[in-house]
Amino acid sequence: MASHLAVPALAGAGFELLFSDLLKVVLVVLKNNSQFKPSLERLQKMIEDMAPNIKRIETFNSELDQPQQLERLQGLMSDGRDLVQKCSKIHKYNCLKRPIYNKKLLKLEKDIRDHINIVLQLQGVADTKEIVVKQDWTLAGVNNVFSEVKQLGNQVSFGVAQLRDDIGKLTTTLSNVDRVDSINSNIRLAGVCSPPLLKVDPVGFEIPLSELSIKLLKDETSQYIVISAPGGCGKTTLATALCQLEDVKDKFNSNIFFLNVPKLRNLMVIVKMIFQHKDRQLPDFQSEEDAVNHLERLFKQIGPDPVLLVLDDVWPGSESILHKLKFRLENYKILVTSRYEFPSFGSSYKLKPLNHVDAVTFFQRIALPRDQQSYAPDQQTLEEMVKCCRGFPLVISVVGKSLCRKSAAEWRKRLRECSKAASILTEHEVLNCLQSTVEALNDKVVAKECFMDLGSFPEDQRIPATTLIDMWAELYNLDEDEAIANLHQLSDRNLIEVIVTRKDANEDDGSYNEHFVTQHDLLRELAIRESNSKGIEHRETSNLEINENKIHEWLTEENELSIRANSYLSQQMKHSHQVGPQCKRRKLRSYF
Repeated sequence: MASHLAVPALAGAGFELLFSDLLKVVLVVLKNNSQFKPSLERLQKMIEDMAPNIKRIETFNSELDQPQQLERLQGLMSDGRDLVQKCSKIHKYNCLKRPIYNKKLLKLEKDIRDHINIVLQLQGVADTKEIVVKQDWTLAGVNNVFSEVKQLGNQVSFGVAQLRDDIGKLTTTLSNVDRVDSINSNIRLAGVCSPPLLKVDPVGFEIPLSELSIKLLKDETSQYIVISAPGGCGKTTLATALCQLEDVKDKFNSNIFFLNVPKLRNLMVIVKMIFQHKDRQLPDFQSEEDAVNHLERLFKQIGPDPVLLVLDDVWPGSESILHKLKFRLENYKILVTSRYEFPSFGSSYKLKPLNHVDAVTFFQRIALPRDQQSYAPDQQTLEEMVKCCRGFPLVISVVGKSLCRKSAAEWRKRLRECSKAASILTEHEVLNCLQSTVEALNDKVVAKECFMDLGSFPEDQRIPATTLIDMWAELYNLDEDEAIANLHQLSDRNLIEVIVTRKDANEDDGSYNEHFVTQHDLLRELAIRESNSKGIEHRETSNLEINENKIHEWLTEENELSIRANSYLSQQMKHSHQVGPQCKRRKLRSYF
């Protein structure tokens, strides 16, 4: 119905007639040729939306004797009419010409939209300022003769007020802002949500980039995606690289918004930054709900281009923000990076550490500059050093930078230091990155204790999930469901990985016999470090390594402590015994 009403509304002479002709041709081709339907429907909608304002502009131009203002747009309309007519002659089985002309239709739509949004907007601002200047001259002249011709002055003032109203309406139509001055005040903030530039070329991200680009570009079911991994695995780098892909930039154009959430947290600040990024006048938000409603309207206005909202480094305290930003819009996607999976928000994509080959390549880029003056270690030393980094890009970067342009002696010394995973954790940047994830568990004391229990198990070993569930139920007086909830809580935070060995294994029946837990070496060392952070006499729990019948000296000292020792072996055997006099009971983790 809208299309039939728009055509007579445009009937007239000159430019309006050409505008009407283009719409008529589009409607005819749409009816008889379906192979260009999506592109033609967008073109039709754009023309119909433009019609009322274009008619007003043409009227103003006639009165102001400025016919040249729409000459370029008139040429685009003429070219568009010819292009659509050519499309109608292309057979649906012509696979060579069909994509070519589809691209031409997309370019025509973009050229018209850009001309309206940029050229005419600037012309509108210039015309408005010119009118305001002439208006000021008129007012000055009126004021000079006001005392003599009071009645005439009143009439002029009334006419000026009417003129101001018309100017305001025209300016709003052309520039999509409430005041011309707001353009100058906000322009320095435009682009604040642009994706950051890559500091280094990523290594080993080919598969993740390919899989995630498919989710963004082709998978309509993946509207909300969470890239999750432990700290230091390169989640932000991956999201940044994804935004730099040509296919992604072509689809989302200027509608990619990249925000770091921990630095903002406040939802209203996020919305304000997006408005500033698009160089739009900031509304006066009354509440978070009001801000969200304005943002949804903005996303609808900036279509038909798809919108990609990237929220980087989101923590559990900000999960409510994610759900408030869910809009029922077509071609709208949210990409989140986090150490947590947020299963209630969207589909999770787990980023793995680098494999050995990619880790070596990345380490060489950082530690071995191309100049011939720097020391280059032999291949064995290089590979052993890389193994110490456990595939974590952050660790590789920290260790690699510390060895850049260092001597052979320094390399040998550093290799000896890095042979144990615990020494890697002495690097403040790495430790702070990983430890902050554990510290977030401070308000969940039992979950943090469960994490530290994992340091009691041998390195690089699959731990039966049933062993952990039974152990935690016994140690912390939990029922089975509470123990299972702690298991999932650690998994959601990427502090452990749960592996299911049989595809048809079902958690609903309460059986976890086919579930196993693994943990990255660095995270295991961090669990041990957390357990050993206090003196033995002040620890609520302790790690104790028992070799044969050798007992630690502190167990035989005068001030013996009562200890409930729980040993969980790989065979899932469990026993308990008492050591020392009856006093305060303390849990002791032991491993063999």
